[in-house]
Amino acid sequence: MKSNQLYLLFTVLTLAGAGWVGLHLFQPELHNHNIGACIFKLVTGIPCPACGTTRSVVHLVHGDIQQAAWINPFGFFAVLFLVIIPCWLLHDLILKRRSLFHTYVRAEAVIKTKSWMYLPMIALVLINWFWNITKNN
Repeated sequence: MKSNQLYLLFTVLTLAGAGWVGLHLFQPELHNHNIGACIFKLVTGIPCPACGTTRSVVHLVHGDIQQAAWINPFGFFAVLFLVIIPCWLLHDLILKRRSLFHTYVRAEAVIKTKSWMYLPMIALVLINWFWNITKNN
């Protein structure tokens, strides 16, 4: 992936994520109507590993850490992404650097050369998926 493509992708993802969370923060009635974007759950009736992430982030914003963790622990990663990435993008824009891109390239190289690193990542997703299914999200 080229540098400009990565920066555009991360900008679009953070704006979309912040917009989606903002919509749910300022329109709480969306939760009452059970409006979701999970096509997997709509088709299969089984929650995906990411189901509940938005609700988790909303609870984190309100300071309800325990409820956020119960709904979906991936909410913590989403909040980190929604806070760190925009700051990093601004940092690189202001200082005219490409530190985010260089970090991405290094991380990608490490993961490609050390294939065993896939196992913990896959295990975390599977554990979270099992969690979502068993708690009847």
